[in-house]
Amino acid sequence: MRIGIDIGGTFTDVFAIAEGKTFIAKVPSSYPDPSAVIRSAVETVLAKAGRPGINVDALIHGTTVATNAVIERDLDVVGLITTRGFSDVIAIGRQTRNSLYNLNFTPRWVPVPQELRLEVDERMDYTGEIVTPPQKDQVLEQAKTLIDRGAATICVCLLHSYVNDENENRVAGWIREAHPNVGVWTSSGSVPEFREYERFATAIMDAALGDTMTTYLRRFTDQSRAAGVQPEPYLMESSGGVVRMSEAAVHPTRTLLSGPAGGVLGAINLAQKHGRPDILTFDMGGTSADIGVLREGSPDVVGIRHFEDLPVLGTTVALEAIGAGGGSIASIDRGGRLQVGPRSAGSTPGPASYDKGGTEPTVTDAHVVLGTLPEAARLGNSFGVNRDLAVEAIDRVIGQPLGLDVISAAHAILDMVNTNMALAARRATVARGIDPRSLTLVAYGGAGPLHATALAEELGIENIIIPPHPGMLSALGLLVSDLRKEFVRSFLSTLGDQTIGGLADIARQLTSEAEAWRDEQGESGASTFIIEGELRYRGQEHALRTTLPELPWDAGTVKTITDQFDDLHAQLNGYRVSGEDIELVSLRVTCAIDVGGKDLELQYAQGSGVDLATKATPVWWDARTQTSTPIYSAPDLRDATWTDGPAVLLQEDSTCAIGPGYRFRTLCSTGGVAIQRVPSQDLGPR
Repeated sequence: MRIGIDIGGTFTDVFAIAEGKTFIAKVPSSYPDPSAVIRSAVETVLAKAGRPGINVDALIHGTTVATNAVIERDLDVVGLITTRGFSDVIAIGRQTRNSLYNLNFTPRWVPVPQELRLEVDERMDYTGEIVTPPQKDQVLEQAKTLIDRGAATICVCLLHSYVNDENENRVAGWIREAHPNVGVWTSSGSVPEFREYERFATAIMDAALGDTMTTYLRRFTDQSRAAGVQPEPYLMESSGGVVRMSEAAVHPTRTLLSGPAGGVLGAINLAQKHGRPDILTFDMGGTSADIGVLREGSPDVVGIRHFEDLPVLGTTVALEAIGAGGGSIASIDRGGRLQVGPRSAGSTPGPASYDKGGTEPTVTDAHVVLGTLPEAARLGNSFGVNRDLAVEAIDRVIGQPLGLDVISAAHAILDMVNTNMALAARRATVARGIDPRSLTLVAYGGAGPLHATALAEELGIENIIIPPHPGMLSALGLLVSDLRKEFVRSFLSTLGDQTIGGLADIARQLTSEAEAWRDEQGESGASTFIIEGELRYRGQEHALRTTLPELPWDAGTVKTITDQFDDLHAQLNGYRVSGEDIELVSLRVTCAIDVGGKDLELQYAQGSGVDLATKATPVWWDARTQTSTPIYSAPDLRDATWTDGPAVLLQEDSTCAIGPGYRFRTLCSTGGVAIQRVPSQDLGPR
């Protein structure tokens, strides 16, 4: 059996596959310690499988622990040791402001205060030549000062360590020897890439998250073993690959988008099964929504993301994230305007309709009021919703202050959240030169299918796919992921016939390191190697990541790489500069090892159909008319012919609302539902 566990802000999803059969469980997440739910989650899905003593071959996990720690500033106190003259790099940053003309702007958060940023006399030039070696006595004196001032961990960030890490490793070694109980991190160990500010920020965040992640992963492992899981668990990274828990603890920032990346992997699996290589992924859960693009079956990735205004280096699936989920709270701001999110009711106390003590109206409550989330629904097969409580909350907080009846107020909440998500989708598509109308929308997450047709309408998308168990797709994606690691080298070189040989030597060296790592893993699955480069036109500051041809390279490779980069630059920036010199600023080789998930099939879980107490429910599809709408159990649909909406599809992990003007049919090959605009019906301008 293989088990995937995705811990979200509201629910923890468990997806298990054994002998070709699927089993799922959905349990409320636990806070403040998310790992506390792991044992019960595993035992629940094993009980559903009727095999409490079965051997678990692999346990793969997606988490938001690092993300939540950054957002809540629940971080270790970090002391910084750096090269003389560079202690303020982390404070100066790129000298940018989020609000250029705001006279009352809030200064950017600096993760290390000035009194905890100390310098040492050492220097290395850009070629990696040591100009001034560090002095042990000075280093230890500065380290003691930081500890005396309250630093719980120390981060060593020295100039040009991405070329040669000798000075950093020497300084870190001296501190570890003198203070064995203090965590010590190095920037070259976190991310050996150029640009001091970004490298320093990433290393400091790794250090600040280190104790939190180490404690969490230890508890997770203990909980999984208590449930009978013997193999070391894997953890999903933001890149879409998995690593062993022991390695994840060393690079916490690589897990900042761990959970959402799992959903993208699940969408890739779905795209392959249905021959739809170009997809817009839409993952809406309890607290947030994440939107991304798959082209030719692969996700767009970026090499840097910003969290709380801090740059974090590392390969990350490109996602547009907004604070819009089923638990997002609707309120009236100081100017008397409606706003939705980013505050969330979470799982405790939850939306008002959950009847768990929540009193503030949420997106979920709006669906309950309108009937798209009917009282017949059982959330996670564990509890229902109370429409009277949702009506009271929305009327009191939104309707009365705005002079709206409760139905109009509920529609206003959904209109606002749908508009915000459409704006995020356009940033992921139109802003990157992609026409969203050419894509198929894959909607998942607990709340995604409720908003699928509304988002498609905003973007002009004709075709929608709802996977089987959309609320579990992130957990499924964990099961189909690869064991993966990147090997990177930063440098500066012009691309040309005279330099291609030296560049090929670097690529071969990185490939050799990747092969050695693969051999150390002891996995029997097939492995693949991808070579990428970060390229730019001469004179540009930032580079574009470009997939490069397989080795060997020769003079002909120069033209191939040039054409690829020109095309990518034209797509993203609207122009190309033919004949301009192209520079490489880094090469990276990624090794991916199949750990048994490639052949897994999407399907509905055993016995996941819903017992329907009624065959129809009243729904306010607009603010004027209430319509009796058929209810279906999604796992029990068998008709592959088109059925006109409206309709509400229920299942254990999610509810799908199909509005008027759309039709749907079951996908017999994999389960799930296809939704399409009714071709003959003119719904007017979108």
